Amino acid sequence: MISPSLRAPETIGRARETAFLSNMLARVRTERRPAAVLVEGAAGIGKTRIVEDVLAAQEPGAPAILATHAETVRRPLLGLHLGFDRASRACRESARETLAEITALLGPERAAEKARRFAEIAKLIGRLAERSAVTIAVEDLQWADATTIELLRFLAGQVRAVPLMLLMTARTGGREEWRERFPHAARVQLAPLSSADTLLLLRRTASELRDAPLEALREIGSLAAGNPFYALELLRHRMEGERAMPVTIAAPIRRRYSRLPASARAVVDAAALADTFAIGDLCALSGLDGAGVRRALEAAERAQIVRCRAAAWSFVHAITQAAIRDAIPAERSAPLHRAIAERLESRGDADAARLAHHWRGAGEARRAARFSVTAGDEAIAMSSFSDAIPQYRHALAVDGVDPAERARILERLGFASLVCGRFADAEPELNAALEAYEALGDADGATRVDLHRCRLRHMLTDLDGSNAALEGALARLADRPPSALSMKAWAAAAQNAAYDADRPGMRRALDAAIPSLPFAEETQIGAFHSVASKLTALDGDVDAFRVHASEAVAAAERSRIIEPLVAILANVGSYAPFLGLGGYGREQLERALDLAYEFGLPFHVTGIATQLARFAFLEGRIGDASAALAGALAAQPAHATTMGRLWNAAVGIPIALATADETLLERCTALGAVDEAVGTRNPELVGMAAVAHARLAVHRGDRAGAAALLKRALEAIGTSTMPPFLGAWIAFAGDDETLRAARAHAERAANPAAVAESALLESEDARRRKQRRAAADAAARAAQLYADLGWPAYRAYALDAAGRRGDAVRAMEDRGLRFAPVQGDERDDPFDALTPRERDVARRAAAGLSNREIAAELALSTRTVENYLQSAFERLRVRSRGELRDYVGACARRATGSQT
Repeated sequence: MISPSLRAPETIGRARETAFLSNMLARVRTERRPAAVLVEGAAGIGKTRIVEDVLAAQEPGAPAILATHAETVRRPLLGLHLGFDRASRACRESARETLAEITALLGPERAAEKARRFAEIAKLIGRLAERSAVTIAVEDLQWADATTIELLRFLAGQVRAVPLMLLMTARTGGREEWRERFPHAARVQLAPLSSADTLLLLRRTASELRDAPLEALREIGSLAAGNPFYALELLRHRMEGERAMPVTIAAPIRRRYSRLPASARAVVDAAALADTFAIGDLCALSGLDGAGVRRALEAAERAQIVRCRAAAWSFVHAITQAAIRDAIPAERSAPLHRAIAERLESRGDADAARLAHHWRGAGEARRAARFSVTAGDEAIAMSSFSDAIPQYRHALAVDGVDPAERARILERLGFASLVCGRFADAEPELNAALEAYEALGDADGATRVDLHRCRLRHMLTDLDGSNAALEGALARLADRPPSALSMKAWAAAAQNAAYDADRPGMRRALDAAIPSLPFAEETQIGAFHSVASKLTALDGDVDAFRVHASEAVAAAERSRIIEPLVAILANVGSYAPFLGLGGYGREQLERALDLAYEFGLPFHVTGIATQLARFAFLEGRIGDASAALAGALAAQPAHATTMGRLWNAAVGIPIALATADETLLERCTALGAVDEAVGTRNPELVGMAAVAHARLAVHRGDRAGAAALLKRALEAIGTSTMPPFLGAWIAFAGDDETLRAARAHAERAANPAAVAESALLESEDARRRKQRRAAADAAARAAQLYADLGWPAYRAYALDAAGRRGDAVRAMEDRGLRFAPVQGDERDDPFDALTPRERDVARRAAAGLSNREIAAELALSTRTVENYLQSAFERLRVRSRGELRDYVGACARRATGSQT
């Protein structure tokens, strides 16, 4: 079964072409004159998508006709007839009659003299264009019949002073007689996408899907070679678990290949397997002489399988080579693989992966294994971890591997699986490596494996298991002098302390690592400074953070190993916003995400995309937050660690509430809850999960449930540094006991975000003690800190706590958001929190009545009205009639469901 083709959510890599066509369409509209454009390109290059974009840019109600053609149907004018018929059924009433008349003129029953018929059609198009420009899009011109070509030429050359956009597409690569039929048409030539744009196309498409094979995007992009259709078909096929070429791509290629003479197929087979068109190689592999090889290549060129440019032969596309290579039967491919391997090995200049591939193809598994190990090592050195995994597995499948070499291969394989997020594979592989090293008495090897296991358990949120593996490594290093290995161990200890938000533990580990720094590799230096950057971020030392963050990134870049660079960029990017460095943090996270996609690191994709979603939400960029979260959720199913699921739940719940997305909310609440977060013993996960679910409880009117969640979270983090946002939400919704405990906990706050939370806690504590001036002052300090951080919602919450609800409303509406207070009543009626008499007075004040007018209507004294109104202001957290009107307006808008 063939599943539906994938569709990219947006057009990628065609900005210049789209701008050109948009400008041309604008000129047609404003100057009221016709234009003809011919969009040319290979099959699958994106011509249809360009046409769709142009048609989507039409003015509302403007007539747009889409005519398509098929290779096997040549009835005169059929494409245009069907296109106008569809348009007549879908268009506005005023144009329907004219479109129907044109449809009738294009019908097969009309056999009028051609010139008069064309003239009538042109006249009707002129009538159709009296109100707005008309666009006629004609797809696959190379298959159009002669009469259609004549009519299009007539319209392009004879219609005058009519706003008509004639947009035609045609496929290059075959016979192109149609090209000279439109000599005056503007031409748009669609070239293959760049490798970066191809990868971006795949990323954007994958971010909208579930179970997308993110680790394969780079391989797919390379094979697609800039062809969008091929890229998306290969992605769809991989999602279905297939590695062979999709039939939608392979079938037409193999049909052309099967029609070649046997001698030509032999040459094409050799070129496809050997990846060369050197005449000498093809002669040796096919058994033909030079003249025979050239005749074979010429036959393949006529079949559009190969091409010759500047005297150099190549396949017309990488897909063509792959489709043919995959179709060669084993009885023909095995001798060819052997011959190729022998030639490559005799030269001594072939890479190990090619030699391993050809010896395996020749059935020589043992001979291939030696090259597989080297190929795996080379892949890891190039950060191609997913490429290394099958190479090591091929090597381990051969009997008789030396025990020491087997232990090393297992270690490298486990490491590659770990980096790729294949944790279920990594654990048994690393355990087997540890057992092998211990049997050999290799303490260094066992220590390295324990450090890999430490990281694995860390990623799986098993802090006890991670610390146990780390203790095993440190025990082996206890009586040994400082070394690169001891540096790696202390860096791991610092990272575990950072995971637990244990600032004293982080300092101890970093201090212990210092004697080993002279022996450290670049990746270990990067890890050292990465942890130091988190510590300085928690301490609120911006200058020190910048130094350590720069040193961490620079060391990782010097190592030229991508995965540690991605991890470090993600780390420093996630710490920076809490110091008011949101732009810097976003830049690091976006770079990390680009690299994670490019090098196939799905585990990192999930985490980084979630962080980007988190900070976009904090900055009030709700659309960006939703898009980033979609990418995180798409990467998650195949790599759904507890940490990843909890992060996505914690970040996704607020986004779902802000966008009123019940489907997203249901998915995020199913991903993980506070109980599971508490089980990880990670303070940040505990805090984020509690805050998200407390926010949800408040949204549903369950403030008691929210208070219980927040109390439990504060108890669970113990003496660790209080995680972000927990203090703020305890101020908003916590009970008195939890509020006092959180204030004591927050005394250690240092960075701006933590200081702002401490001020909110102080404000709420003062408010509950009836110390209104102190409460307002503390909340105002928090509001200024949140303004400096660029977090509009939290600024609005703090302004509200300062008794400035009108300012809170305006602060959100300036960002195009709505304000929904978390303190006090949240129902759509703004006066529900008031007493009946306060409500009577406040409603009239909001309607614009003066105190004297209100007093007259309610039979009260002016002084009594003033007292009621002041009491209402205090309950509603507003300071004036103007703020009262702003608040009432915000409640009305909230009832319509706009964003928060």
